[in-house]
Amino acid sequence: MKIKKLLTLSTMLVLGISPAFINNQIQVNAETIKSKNTFTLEIPAYIYKKDGKQTHVDEITDANGNSVKLKQTGDVTLIPKGTKLQYFGKPVSLKTYINTSQQTSNGDLKMYFNIGHGYYINAKNVGITNGPTNITLDHNSYIYNSNGKRNKHAKTIKKNTTLIVPGKFQKITKPTKYYSEYLSSSGIKFVDWQKRHRFFLKYTTINGKQFYQIGKNRYIKANNIIYLDGKPMYTNAKETTIVLKSGQQIVNMNSNSESGHYYHKGQKLKVDKYVSTFRGYPNDFWFKTGIEDGVFYHVKGTKDNWVWGRVSEVNVKRNIEPINLPNTKNTFMQFKPGIPKGIIYNKNGEPKYSNKFYNAESTNYYKFGYYPLAVKELKYIYVAKDKKAELFYHVQLTGDDLYLSLVNKDGNQISTDPSINDFYLKADNLQYVAGIKLKPINTPQAKN
Repeated sequence: MKIKKLLTLSTMLVLGISPAFINNQIQVNAETIKSKNTFTLEIPAYIYKKDGKQTHVDEITDANGNSVKLKQTGDVTLIPKGTKLQYFGKPVSLKTYINTSQQTSNGDLKMYFNIGHGYYINAKNVGITNGPTNITLDHNSYIYNSNGKRNKHAKTIKKNTTLIVPGKFQKITKPTKYYSEYLSSSGIKFVDWQKRHRFFLKYTTINGKQFYQIGKNRYIKANNIIYLDGKPMYTNAKETTIVLKSGQQIVNMNSNSESGHYYHKGQKLKVDKYVSTFRGYPNDFWFKTGIEDGVFYHVKGTKDNWVWGRVSEVNVKRNIEPINLPNTKNTFMQFKPGIPKGIIYNKNGEPKYSNKFYNAESTNYYKFGYYPLAVKELKYIYVAKDKKAELFYHVQLTGDDLYLSLVNKDGNQISTDPSINDFYLKADNLQYVAGIKLKPINTPQAKN
């Protein structure tokens, strides 16, 4: 009796056979392979192979069987935001090797969803899935009952195990004791920032400690979990532990310089602040932490010792909430959509220039080249022409801000003018982006 050589794709997957695909194509046939588990990409996502390297494919179909319009970037493929894909099983950890991004990764473990045929998607680019709820351990874990007493007859669950557990992930707006996040981009460009979306899995507090339920009268400590749905765990604690992947020269923030002293490779450091020096992005946005990015950890117990927080530099035990430093000291605005150029006013509410305008498009953080507008105060100015008091933002430029982007009356870019450094913009034309929210320093009845 001959064994049939022709197997369905679903049978091959069950048997663990990796089918070969002509031209490196992903072709999903709804009759031979189907999964009820789906996710939607919140960020354009590269396709990875099991070796953790980005790869090229010619064709892919979404969860509905429709062909997806792919973006080919050199030798790798980018799937657009909004694509709905089916996935198989629980998220898995792969050593990751990225050669096409500043977010350098050289053999770091990250979590991925298997989309079939030996291809994977980074879990952090994925919104909350419609599949089973899962958690991943970073520590060997005992089993406890609902009273917090250890079950000595139950086997210890091993480190790196991913468990399917009761409950559903829920979106939240503020940090809880334990939570995670997925990221989304504008969809206009694959830009350096992404918007943060927090979510959590309900946990139980027993005798002052937090536990996740994993079955009937079975619990494990929440502090032993590293991933929720394949996405890194965060905490609202004030400190965490990092491990340096390489030796680092200590940075002194106050003097804005490197100290000449070093921490060594493999050193564990307790840190109590995680900050970004990115200018003027909303606090619910976060960024690639690549080779050029300004993200730092403060070493607990030191006056002014900081180390780079880039993913290529540190491993993190548990992520803590980031702080955007510029937003703690400044107010950042942008022009409202549909305003191509901003009229520059003097202290009397009169237009200062007939052929020089602020390039409003340059303040749009959904576009490449975004440069936020820092404002100093909000003030009522009586505008004689309109016979009424109107609200204006006062802008005083210093340093790099002096090189503001200007356009002429036709909207064409013109050269910068450092002499334009103290002016006003109508508040009605602007919208808040980030930082300190201002209140008017005077009343409509006040004189200029």
